[in-house]
Amino acid sequence: MSERYLLLRSYRGALDALEEKTFGDINNFTDQTAEEILQEIKDEIHGQAVEMFEMEKEQLVTKLDGYERNIHELEKKNDISEQEIRSTHSNLDKISNNVATVLSSLIYVLLIFVIAIGTWAQFKSSFLEQSIYLRVGSILLTLILGALSVYSGFNIKNTRFKTKEYIRNNVYNFLTGKR
Repeated sequence: MSERYLLLRSYRGALDALEEKTFGDINNFTDQTAEEILQEIKDEIHGQAVEMFEMEKEQLVTKLDGYERNIHELEKKNDISEQEIRSTHSNLDKISNNVATVLSSLIYVLLIFVIAIGTWAQFKSSFLEQSIYLRVGSILLTLILGALSVYSGFNIKNTRFKTKEYIRNNVYNFLTGKR
């Protein structure tokens, strides 16, 4: 059996199209009539296929637009999240810097106080006569600080900045959960 025969036989509108072409009169049936009906069937099938394709295309374009909108919204949320993260890190950096400034200043003042008391105590013999350990400790502290200063260029002010940086890093790591 040929394709054309199967198409004419299986297509529901084939008999209607034949009746319409021949006006119900068998004498109006010619060799061209079958070809014309076949062409009409092919055109109708092609038109239906194009119509289905266009409908599916519209649905896909609509879905694609929705996906693009979702992607755009997610990108905006991601930008906001990144800004919030940067802002939070900036705030944590400020907090850790403030904590480090206060603590390093206290340590610096305490160290200066200890050095001052140790130096004063060396000249006040009655104060250190009571405890040999205080006298020896005071002398050792003065000798160690002097030796460090001569040998490595050690100075107390530089120690304050290093201490501040060390404290700032530890506080920041603690606040961000890295420690």
